[in-house]
Amino acid sequence: MSLTLCDPRSASEITDPGVAFFAQPGVSPGTTPKYKNRGTWNAATAYAVNDVVHRGNAHSYICLIANTGQDPVSAPTYWTVYL
Repeated sequence: MSLTLCDPRSASEITDPGVAFFAQPGVSPGTTPKYKNRGTWNAATAYAVNDVVHRGNAHSYICLIANTGQDPVSAPTYWTVYL
């Protein structure tokens, strides 16, 4: 699944915590889910569905299942790569 960035900034420019909006396939206009940029992933932080984190491997990930301590690099059940 790929997502289309609807924020006028590129993903690399979204560095401050806040909300970025992405179009999700199968979601009607006006009901687009909000993806929240949570910055760099931290094992001690509790993440919610649709949180976006960055990892040192130059990838960003979207949270699929709320979790704490599930590394996006090694826990694909909880995270998906943001493309």
